Amino acid sequence: MTTGTASATAGGRLLTLAMATIMTMATSLPVFLVGGLSVQIRAEMAFDRTGLGLAAAAFFATSAVTAVAGGSLGERLGARNALRLAMLLGAAALLGIGLVATSWWHLVTLLGVAGVADAIAQPTSNMVVARVASARHHGFAFGLKQSAIPFAALVAGSAVPLVALRAGWRWAFIGAAALALALLAAAASQPITRMPVRAGGRWRPGQRRPLIMLAAVGLVGGGSATAMATFFVDSAVARGLSSGVAGIWLVAGSICCIFGVV
Repeated sequence: MTTGTASATAGGRLLTLAMATIMTMATSLPVFLVGGLSVQIRAEMAFDRTGLGLAAAAFFATSAVTAVAGGSLGERLGARNALRLAMLLGAAALLGIGLVATSWWHLVTLLGVAGVADAIAQPTSNMVVARVASARHHGFAFGLKQSAIPFAALVAGSAVPLVALRAGWRWAFIGAAALALALLAAAASQPITRMPVRAGGRWRPGQRRPLIMLAAVGLVGGGSATAMATFFVDSAVARGLSSGVAGIWLVAGSICCIFGVV
């Protein structure tokens, strides 16, 4: 392999990892936008903080329930097609919230759709990282991929002062949907590095136990982080900060989290 070929292969892998990360961010964005823009959304749709928590729970519960099926779908369709489907569902949820949602039930339903998108994108992007990145670079590669979550919170925080307070909260969702579709079009024009597929096998006794432990740890850690991001702006406003300042603080916290994860 020549130096040029090696560089091209490395560049292709990095591009594949970047696209998987961005697509994961886009499918996580609906719930974080709802959290970041919750003050404006709750005022218009007339529901309380309990309703906000239940709406966010609809996203995460749907994602959790359908995650195994989403991972299997990623294997059957292939990473490219599965991530495309996830992006389309995520964009549809964003556009639906921005254009047609007028009640709490609409919000819950569309966040459920976004949860399905997340359930497809998360395991599929993990599969991409595992197959594209070399074993010695897995730590950095998975850190980069996981930075998609705080990056989604960063976008949500930025949307408060830059979009919601200037043009209205709906335009933040419409703009995010347009961005997701633009990213989908860009990804379609880029070649994806071929990923070697390891031969499968049957589960051996005791193999599932470490996965169950990891899932439990992820539940506790992810639950605390996502709850903070979802309720941060609303809680800060309730304690006297303006929505714009609260959004900026959410951005600052997200940046710190991104550096920590990577």
